Amino acid sequence: MDLNALRYITLHYIGADGVDLSDIPQFLRNAQLDYVLNRGYSLGYNSAVDPDGGEWEIRGFDYRCAANGSQATNIPSYAILLMLPNTWSVPPPAQIEGVRQLVAKIRATAAAAGNDDFLEINGHRDLKATSCPGDIIYDMIQDGTFEP
Repeated sequence: MDLNALRYITLHYIGADGVDLSDIPQFLRNAQLDYVLNRGYSLGYNSAVDPDGGEWEIRGFDYRCAANGSQATNIPSYAILLMLPNTWSVPPPAQIEGVRQLVAKIRATAAAAGNDDFLEINGHRDLKATSCPGDIIYDMIQDGTFEP
């Protein structure tokens, strides 16, 4: 990942209902296998945040995002997946705080690399015609909920 190319932080959701998140490592392994078998590449998110606020590094800062639909929107993005069981789930306070901490870390890491842009938080739908990250998360982006 080119930290100086980052311009925004993009939030995503799983996009399915009834997701079993009782075993996060297994969920991520299953998602990784599905991506490799059906898409031909690894999970495209840089990180995921679970409902308890824990960050799960996927691509991290080592590999560029592959979650937004095109190179033009992937290269300037750090992609975060909010792991929630349903499309209509409201992120719990611990998850919101986890996202805030991750946003602060991303911004600080980019700044330390010489990137002086303010990395805005956006939703996947801002970059591609999609319902992701859902209306609830998108409204929270718009009202500044995820700002540190």
